[in-house]
Amino acid sequence: MTTNNNKAVLPTLWIPGGRGMLGSLLATRAAAAGMHVLATGRDVDAADRDVVDAFVALHRPALIVNCAAWTAVDLAETERDAAHRANAVLPAVVGVAAARIGARALHVSTDYVFDGRAPSPERPLREDDPTGPASVYSATKREGELAFL
Repeated sequence: MTTNNNKAVLPTLWIPGGRGMLGSLLATRAAAAGMHVLATGRDVDAADRDVVDAFVALHRPALIVNCAAWTAVDLAETERDAAHRANAVLPAVVGVAAARIGARALHVSTDYVFDGRAPSPERPLREDDPTGPASVYSATKREGELAFL
């Protein structure tokens, strides 16, 4: 895309979870590359469909990278609802919103969705390898992956 003075205009990038460790690094790098970055944290409840619909209607991001997540693996066993909301509901809401506005989207997940056994010692796990979540955390992350698709 270009403006009337032939200057390249980079697309708007929305990063739910953009104030966490991974999201803030991505936001910094994307901004340094000249992108318009919307790095949100808990100020935008990305698990709430109405909030997300209003946000994307206002900002119209062309790219969305979901870095938001419940990351307290052990605590997910006792805080099941919170882990499910962050790791399964939120990706579903963001994924649907991205599809609705035609944004390209990426969801960051975890290797915990696998059972820990690589098919071969010669290669790392791939996203098409069989999954085997073994905890509340990993099950909610896997549910979020499937919902985001």
